[in-house]
Amino acid sequence: MLLEQKISFQPKKRFLVFSSVGDQARIKLWTKGVGRKEFDLVVFYYGDAEPEYLSEVDFAYRRKGSKFQNLKAFYEATKSLSHYESVMVLDDDIEIDSPRLVTLFKLRRDLDLWVLQPSFSADGKISFEHTRQDPAYRYRFTNFVEMNCPLFSSDKLIKFLEVYDGVLPGWGMDWWYHNIIGGSDQKKIAIIDEVVVRNPFDQEKRGGKREINQLVNTADRIELWQQCMKKYGCKEFKPELYGGEDRSFDLFRLGFVLVAFFRWLKRKKVKGF
Repeated sequence: MLLEQKISFQPKKRFLVFSSVGDQARIKLWTKGVGRKEFDLVVFYYGDAEPEYLSEVDFAYRRKGSKFQNLKAFYEATKSLSHYESVMVLDDDIEIDSPRLVTLFKLRRDLDLWVLQPSFSADGKISFEHTRQDPAYRYRFTNFVEMNCPLFSSDKLIKFLEVYDGVLPGWGMDWWYHNIIGGSDQKKIAIIDEVVVRNPFDQEKRGGKREINQLVNTADRIELWQQCMKKYGCKEFKPELYGGEDRSFDLFRLGFVLVAFFRWLKRKKVKGF
């Protein structure tokens, strides 16, 4: 039996990767490579089967719900998040491996950031243009990171979860946690360009649809966000960039430029682009 019968977990590592997962989750990629032993991997499975990949995680529990809804349930049941230095809250389809995860955890600590995200490659889905990888930088400061793969300092994540009521399933979550956490004025929020991940297009997924739509459709998610803004006084704002650390033009940067170019060419071949 791979799925636990109750929510009970004792942290073992400094870092946590948390996700709410369906049948198409990229768990085997996340656990690939050097660094896997440096983070706990906790997943809440919202499907009806028992995927083989669950053998790769440290804790798995069956519960219907979106990523932050299930994270809220995990936090309230275990009160374990304060044990961790930082927490990555990851969409189950993000293409990233263990070495890149560990690099992000260590950069958050070194830069003393409150929340960060990796940059997105040009051959995948990009919802906010400022999150696209810029090879000219190691990282860029911003006022907004997207909710599909934010990495939080544990104290700032707890600050948000103490306010979050568990109702909003997804749409607008990033605006909400930024309203609560703040940090843009202190340059505590960043996009990490030296770590790039891929966010697959919806049409690449089984049936051409996101699995979260089986839980709550897009229209209802938007309506719930509108209700949340009225109830809690949350506001949307324009994503902005505030500079960052340049990457000197060396072979590494040139390599990033070439990779970005070939990813752009690959993107042009994706059906529906």
